[in-house]
Amino acid sequence: KPEVVVTVNDVGELVKGTDYEVSYRDNVNAGTGAVIVRPKEEGRYEFEAIELEFEIKQLEISEEDVRAEDIPMVYDGQVKEPSVTVTVNGADLVADTDYEVEYEGSGGIGEAKVTVKILGTGNYKEKQFVRTYEILMPEVAGVLEENGDASYRAGENLVEKALKEYFQMIADGKTEAEASAGIAKYFGGDEVIASDIVRAFLSDTRMMIKLSVNEISNASETEGGIAILAAVEPEYAKNMKFYDVEVRLYLDKDFSVTQNGKWRDEGEFWSTSINELDEDVLVTVPTGVGLGEKRVVTVRYYDGAARIIQSDYNTEAGTVDFWTNKFSMYGISYVDIKDSETETDEKGASGTEVPGETDEEAEQAQEDRNREDKENKESEENEEDGESKEGRENEEREKDEENKEGKAGSPDTGVITNNDNGGMEEKGILGVIIVLAVVAWMKKRRDFRS
Repeated sequence: KPEVVVTVNDVGELVKGTDYEVSYRDNVNAGTGAVIVRPKEEGRYEFEAIELEFEIKQLEISEEDVRAEDIPMVYDGQVKEPSVTVTVNGADLVADTDYEVEYEGSGGIGEAKVTVKILGTGNYKEKQFVRTYEILMPEVAGVLEENGDASYRAGENLVEKALKEYFQMIADGKTEAEASAGIAKYFGGDEVIASDIVRAFLSDTRMMIKLSVNEISNASETEGGIAILAAVEPEYAKNMKFYDVEVRLYLDKDFSVTQNGKWRDEGEFWSTSINELDEDVLVTVPTGVGLGEKRVVTVRYYDGAARIIQSDYNTEAGTVDFWTNKFSMYGISYVDIKDSETETDEKGASGTEVPGETDEEAEQAQEDRNREDKENKESEENEEDGESKEGRENEEREKDEENKEGKAGSPDTGVITNNDNGGMEEKGILGVIIVLAVVAWMKKRRDFRS
């Protein structure tokens, strides 16, 4: 409302409310307004009503008028868009009428941006404001519910590792599908399982992991393992029992899983198998009491191949313990200690894999044997060179002594004398000395080689 002043020549300024009255039109919103001046009926002056136009300019909004919600934003798979309010002179502007809000990066992890655009179509001057905010990476800890299972810690480490990689990929700009594909390697290559586990974690769903050992009674399921084992170690294919060693991840039934046939209905839980962990866990297999003094052999049948692995047999409890990070079918057999030791000695001498050795142990043992053979060969060659030289020196010394004694010509020494034919006659004492020297040299050579 612009102020109005009415002045009459030779009179001066009239009195508002006594001599005239003022009214306004179109003076609420930005644009063109009007002020109207009329004389009062009982006033001292008469004149025609006067209407004057004036401009109402748009208001320019300041930074202080725009506020964005300032609370911690943590990634949970949903877009994170803080609410925005624009308040001028105590009045809130209307979203999508006075202003619009746009978000960028609100579905990821890291810095995101909100842009507030004052449209300029109403009472407020067109302008743009930009605010940044942070979407935090969720804290990955205590993922699985601890239940005393042998595989709990290794399983938790696996899931935590997978989740951390997933969130890092999201922070690096990968899509959820790309990130799920990136961690599928931890869950048998299944991207859907990987995605479900991420969703379960973000929705705070109960998760736990369990290790189970069950004897396989169906002979048809073990034929492949027996056939492979029989080809590698026929002796241990006898008395073989097979067990399904399995690690399963469980999700609370309240979680809605993707129905792709990968999850098994467990009543209160959904479950899926984990074929491999990043670290070994201890597996205890009850084979029965009363085997006595036996050598127990444990065979892993995994990914189409059978391999003897290191294991320990508890004779009192009748259990077999071994460490593994691969979960599939395992076979356990046993032979008498005497038979096993004989077979082991034979195999050890021929270089065949000794039952119970791991890959690393077998390779290390072979390297040690090769190094020892090489060192022995070099030592033997050096010794032979020394012995040959020593033999030649002894032989020369003996010849010198022989010549001296021959020149002396004493018949009592009897070493060598001239006969009537001018030849050299070999006597008994010299023969004994030479034979003893040769025998001593050969004995020394055999002792070194042995």
